[in-house]
Amino acid sequence: MQIKQHDTIHDAPPRSAHSIFFYIPGMMPDWVRDALAWNPMLHAIDWFRAGFFASYQPHWLDRSYLASVAVLALVGGFAVERGLRRRLSMPL
Repeated sequence: MQIKQHDTIHDAPPRSAHSIFFYIPGMMPDWVRDALAWNPMLHAIDWFRAGFFASYQPHWLDRSYLASVAVLALVGGFAVERGLRRRLSMPL
């Protein structure tokens, strides 16, 4: 039995179309955007967008907040690794 390639591709449900939605924070209500502004990923994605699109300059983008959270996460990770170094290096 020979299966045509287009039969299997078109019969498969488009999973990515149902599970991924892109929202631009500029189109959200202010109260939603203010709540999302605590998430550093919002700042990282908007900084990336602003690098590609010169006309996209969001007023909520705080580069220093993103840098501060990144440095704190890095220092915190180093501190946890330093504190657990002996326990992590013990043989199983």
